[in-house]
Amino acid sequence: MRQILSLFFLFCLTIPAFAQDEAEMQPITLYFVATVGNEMASCSQTYTNIGLDEAQISFNDFRLYISNILLITTDGDLVPLQLEQDGLWQVEDVVLLDFEDGTAGCATTGNEALNGEIRGMAPVNDYVGVRFDVGIPFELNHQDVTTAPSPLNIAAMFWSWQGGYKFIRIDLVTDATQNAAWNIHIGSTGCESPAAVIAPTALCARPNITTISFDEFDFENDVIAVDLATLLANIALYENTPMPPGCMSGIDDPDCPLIYQNLGLSLQDGVCPDQDCSSQTFFHLADREDVILLERTDMMMPDESMDESSENHHNHGG
Repeated sequence: MRQILSLFFLFCLTIPAFAQDEAEMQPITLYFVATVGNEMASCSQTYTNIGLDEAQISFNDFRLYISNILLITTDGDLVPLQLEQDGLWQVEDVVLLDFEDGTAGCATTGNEALNGEIRGMAPVNDYVGVRFDVGIPFELNHQDVTTAPSPLNIAAMFWSWQGGYKFIRIDLVTDATQNAAWNIHIGSTGCESPAAVIAPTALCARPNITTISFDEFDFENDVIAVDLATLLANIALYENTPMPPGCMSGIDDPDCPLIYQNLGLSLQDGVCPDQDCSSQTFFHLADREDVILLERTDMMMPDESMDESSENHHNHGG
């Protein structure tokens, strides 16, 4: 009888402890938007004055994986964001940002589902900044894409068991010639295993994961812009080289050095110099109200409609 009473007493003490832990967590949502300079990114639109050649471009794909999301407190502490496991866009510590809507040239590899947000929970605190990786951790990067959970089940975002996933996939078309492809596929390289269908057991020589940090971030008003124009700044999109146009993460690819520089990465090492990726130009902050004012009717915006849109996404496709 005494043992039963002791267990009952322990149970009563545990209930408020769990309730307290629950109450001390707060929801956090980070909003992202894809832009091309001062314009919203859209599969059905053409953009001019891009890169060194002031080229005309459109895009057929625009997706990337984000992981290891950390919130920065006023004391400088890094607090992991506990992602909502939604079975669609987020799994474990990885999120897929999807900016292609399956229209125009994006119809080949994409579909209408879009995602420009990261949702999670964090202990109640005064957060002033955010940090995240563009890429997938090694432990999740080399697996069977046909059996992986969403959003790691997308064949169009995958190279092989050996090579892993494409962390960034941006498929461009320029007007250099008719429908001239200029693709950017960033992922780990130097991954060693006996065959392409066998996952490596040791870390890849060049992880090619860039870390984005905003030490001053307004969680109420800031939106994170993923800007194709700044990624392509100083890139000669019309230049002919011995290799196919674009950057496929190869260390000898003549189109990769400036792309990697704009990502804050070293092409030869696959890491940010001195672990500082602050030279990157691909991501920058935008005011939420300014983003909402941009003329767009065919893409989800980072306002209240975003909260409803994820309920309508049933599958990724492509």
